[in-house]
Amino acid sequence: MPRDEVKECYSFNADDELERKSAKYDITAVGALFCRHGYIGWMLNCFTGERFAYALLLIYLCSSIMPMSFFWYDVNCRFQSRAQRWLKFRERNGLEVPLGLAGGRLPQCPLPPMHKNMHSAKCQMQNEAARFVGAGRPPGEPPEIFWAILGLLGPATQYMDPVNRRGRIERQVQWMEQESDVKHAPLLMRFEARAFEAVRTSTYP
Repeated sequence: MPRDEVKECYSFNADDELERKSAKYDITAVGALFCRHGYIGWMLNCFTGERFAYALLLIYLCSSIMPMSFFWYDVNCRFQSRAQRWLKFRERNGLEVPLGLAGGRLPQCPLPPMHKNMHSAKCQMQNEAARFVGAGRPPGEPPEIFWAILGLLGPATQYMDPVNRRGRIERQVQWMEQESDVKHAPLLMRFEARAFEAVRTSTYP
């Protein structure tokens, strides 16, 4: 456990809405929303670096078509209160609220297991996944693997024009999706076969 006086959660760079942190350099990034199985739902360009506004956009997009039970984000301890204010603002001003967020229902916001150690000890105890019913203990590996692979493209894509760079990154996403299909399709088929066998051999009327 880290000492609270050494690691404070309020110092995270992402703890802003949408302004740039540097007047001299452009700060850009790529954001993505993964399911716990490694499939990529959305990717977006973060033209001002990592900011809460991009995470709110991903929640808005996803909850518009499906409910969300959990939203894993590196700085959830700071983000969840900001997200709650954002949702109340939309409701109070008659703005569209996605169906998945109806009634002020935000997804629960535990800390990803691979990033919780950068938080204070108090924060870890309050926001670790074990305290959230149904969260389980996901390893958090799919996005970390993806960012490790995507980072290797940096030396080449930094010299590409925006269209070619976006195309190269999208191709990498497609490859990752294909890898997920190869890994998960046999697993799902085994689950299905076991379920049918359990039903077939069941003694219940």
